[in-house]
Amino acid sequence: MGINSSLPINQWSAVFNYFNQVERVEIDSSGEKLDVFIKGRQDPLQTTLDDLDDSLHEFKGNPSEVVVSFLKKHGILVIYQETLVGLFDIQAYSDFVEKTDIKNAVSKITNLLATIKGCADTDMLGVKFDHWIFSDSIILVVDTNRSPLFPGSVDFFLGSCSTMLGESMDIGFPLRGAIGGGNFYKDGEVMVSSALVDAAIYEKEQDWFGAVLTPKAIKTIEQANKFIKKFGQDP
Repeated sequence: MGINSSLPINQWSAVFNYFNQVERVEIDSSGEKLDVFIKGRQDPLQTTLDDLDDSLHEFKGNPSEVVVSFLKKHGILVIYQETLVGLFDIQAYSDFVEKTDIKNAVSKITNLLATIKGCADTDMLGVKFDHWIFSDSIILVVDTNRSPLFPGSVDFFLGSCSTMLGESMDIGFPLRGAIGGGNFYKDGEVMVSSALVDAAIYEKEQDWFGAVLTPKAIKTIEQANKFIKKFGQDP
């Protein structure tokens, strides 16, 4: 599949309107410019069809990333909207560290982290994941700025979580977790996410190894087909 080199102005308008920071988008009478109205701001941001199409080549034909870049350049907070966040805790981690020789512990934890990284590192076919490991907690999130959730990205994400659960169990580090739905933001040390809070609530209620989908995650997955309806096809 070739990389898009241009998009019609009405499609650019639709991409901008996907972002919840955007109140509305107006196409000027020439059909060559957009006025992008941001929530809480009186004056619109302006861009041209030529500028957007030039950026499209820079971002390898991905219009969502063009818009993310445009918003960030104008100081607009950009979050992952309507995404899935997996939160997994390594069970008996503290007990393992306390009772295991330090060299052996380092070797086994290094192996675990390599396993997790192998499951979490994804950036292909419109699907990109981010992940972080904080001591005994693992966070995995779908980058919905790369593209909104669609059935393919949902399947890839759930499959990656399942693989991570299975492989971690095989090497002696069972995980307990939950997958939440909502928004996600991280910049440096700042992490704010309704989806992460959602996952944390359900993760703490479990008394078995494995992971659950929260009701909000299920609802988010059910909405994934809206991507296809809005843009016509999977990325």
